[in-house]
Amino acid sequence: KVFYMTFIKKFLNANNLKNLMKFLFSVFIGFIFIFIVSALINGYTPTNGNESYALYAAISVSLTYFYFGKSKSYLITLLPLFVLFASAYLIRRFSGLTYDAQDFYRFAGFTLCIYNPLLIILRFVKNKIAHIFAAFVTFFITLLPVAILWGYWTITKKLMLPETFLAISQTDFSEASAYMQGMFNSSIYGLLLLFPIIVLVLSILSYKKLVKNTNLPKYSVVIAILLLLLHGLLIFHTSRNSIAAPFIQTKEYMDKYREFAENKEARKQFIKQNLQTKDGKGVYVLIIGESQNRDHMQVYGYNRDTTPFLSSVKNDPHFIFFDHARSCHTQTVQVLTFALTAKNQYNRIQMKEAPSILEVANAAGYTTAWLSNQGKYGMFNTPITVIASDAKYQKFINETAGETKREWTEKVDKNRNRKGDYDENLVTELKNLPKTDKMLIVIHLMGNHTPYGARYPDGYDYYKGNDISIDKYDNSIRYTDEVLKNIYETAKEIPNFKGIIYFSDHTDAVDQGLAHDATLFVPEMTYIPMFMTFSDDYMQNRKETINILKEHEKTYFTNDLIFNTLLSIMDIKLGGIYESTNDITKNSYDDDPHRFLTLYGKVEISKDPNFPNK
Repeated sequence: KVFYMTFIKKFLNANNLKNLMKFLFSVFIGFIFIFIVSALINGYTPTNGNESYALYAAISVSLTYFYFGKSKSYLITLLPLFVLFASAYLIRRFSGLTYDAQDFYRFAGFTLCIYNPLLIILRFVKNKIAHIFAAFVTFFITLLPVAILWGYWTITKKLMLPETFLAISQTDFSEASAYMQGMFNSSIYGLLLLFPIIVLVLSILSYKKLVKNTNLPKYSVVIAILLLLLHGLLIFHTSRNSIAAPFIQTKEYMDKYREFAENKEARKQFIKQNLQTKDGKGVYVLIIGESQNRDHMQVYGYNRDTTPFLSSVKNDPHFIFFDHARSCHTQTVQVLTFALTAKNQYNRIQMKEAPSILEVANAAGYTTAWLSNQGKYGMFNTPITVIASDAKYQKFINETAGETKREWTEKVDKNRNRKGDYDENLVTELKNLPKTDKMLIVIHLMGNHTPYGARYPDGYDYYKGNDISIDKYDNSIRYTDEVLKNIYETAKEIPNFKGIIYFSDHTDAVDQGLAHDATLFVPEMTYIPMFMTFSDDYMQNRKETINILKEHEKTYFTNDLIFNTLLSIMDIKLGGIYESTNDITKNSYDDDPHRFLTLYGKVEISKDPNFPNK
């Protein structure tokens, strides 16, 4: 009784009750403020009682407000930071994305839970120069993602997705820089100039308002630590918002890539225990094209003679052309990560547990080779790096992605005659490759990647129409056709040659004036060509397989199903992981056109306005 009476006397006196009421009132005002901002952005949107994130934001502001002695200077410092950071949410609105009030509340809470702890820490830096410097670095780092999002929106009018960050990370620093420079316009340069000025002004404001005009409470360090811990918890609960998502999901992708590399030995043990293969001999060639759109190939009905070789073999019984092949994504690494492993859009296999084609082929006794005209390493390793590293023979014409950084300039023509830049050099590498009677040779073309004029040597300027970009793209298609012809002529002379499987990773939507950026997705980015050709010996001994493939010429297929298909063609089975319904060489192949997906399952192919004709 004495304890409770002492507690009531000490803590529930009039002054403390008054402060408690002020605190609750400030929380209420903060909550209403965030609610009004949300309504101003897109009108009132019910959130099914999930306004707790707005409450988190209001509590964060109120606690920090009281920590700074209820100083208006704190609010003056916080407001521009909140407005600038939260402005990123307008990008969703401007990009035409569906507005989600709950997501905005979460983002508002995330914003405030980042800046309030930072302001608390900065308050302890009292030296003017040190404070402004610390504030500048802090605000620069925290506002930089917002500046990136706005810069990207200025160029594309879209909210940046994780795929964009991954595409940049999959090149080296010099190529990524050159690529970004190629996208810059006057608005971007203006933003680059304005951004550090804004950050500097905010840093000076922080010193003038926080250090000079606020008072710290008694036991300020202890209280600050408690507030930092609380805000850390709130950040965790609010970080899953649509603006932070591209950065968080990029990290998650990179974590999965790292796990794939680290789990190599476990996959090899799985293969050893489940491999079923016959002791036959044979040389198989898997060719991976780049950015090739079948709508610009005469063999698929295009009005320009862009594929004289492929068109000439269209009716050759040794060749099989597939009319409805689609890419599973619009970015190279995402596509090949699935196409060359057991992982696909239709199964639940963990990426780290998905064996690669080369891992299985090695275990089955094949000599493997990887010949590429694309960069070997980017700024970060990817599953493609890991997969290629398993090949016994490896040849990268461009040892790093940076060797092609000249592509991104307008001065391409001056340097065009560097023969090593062209896919024809891969034919020479194929000829020089040590041969065995049991091989899997993977050839990765640079193909039709932007800039199109850099993809072919002098003498291939065939087309001159109303659109220079399309003319150059068609020229590159014609050059690729010549490269494919030379690869075929070389490969078929290899003893024990069995067949070639060709597919493009994705396409460029050139008719829409687009490349293959997933944020600007259109179905045309997935219209890939795919064909196969087999030797007389293979056709004689595998008549059933050939007949089934020909029956499936007009069925739908996504290139993440190459793994099952290629292993079946090579007469390899991997127990416990093989999927006959995803193997186009089998009668059990599930050809229901409505089941097929792209963009890693985010888009149904049947939603394409051109479906089922494309």
